[in-house]
Amino acid sequence: MCSSDLDQANIVLDKFKAKIQNKPKMAAFISDIKQSPFPNIIFNSGVTWWFRNASQGGKYLEGRSYAHINFDEADLQDNYAQFIEDIIMPRTWDYAGSISHTTTPRKGKTNAYKVWQAAENEIRTGSQDAFVFYGDSRQNKFLPQQTIEKFTKLPARLFNKNIRSEEHTSEL
Repeated sequence: MCSSDLDQANIVLDKFKAKIQNKPKMAAFISDIKQSPFPNIIFNSGVTWWFRNASQGGKYLEGRSYAHINFDEADLQDNYAQFIEDIIMPRTWDYAGSISHTTTPRKGKTNAYKVWQAAENEIRTGSQDAFVFYGDSRQNKFLPQQTIEKFTKLPARLFNKNIRSEEHTSEL
């Protein structure tokens, strides 16, 4: 996870820790959680989630490769398009990784809209590198069939919340 600053990275880590607190089944998957020199979670499988910050021109991201980057509060990044092309994208090349952008749109900021527009333009030209999907996840042609089959095994409450994006429905 890449965020606008270290405080934002710590917020995400703290939320994760709160979710697994007092849940031994979840904690069993985790080898270690560190706050220093930067927030990270090491899973028993060897996978590591790093919570890095994008400040100072992305210097805390350079020299590493990632399978996936979620850029949190992307709208706050100055010179966004250049930052994505010069810093973020090269970090994913070794793994043919992916990038997602999470942000709260802010008045006067247009980075999130520019990313959305660029993705839509790529889709229109036939690019397979970008996609946007709305609706029931079972209809998402970009998800593996194996993942879609797992959806049907979810309890109705979780299915409706996570697949249909409905909060209070209990029927399928």
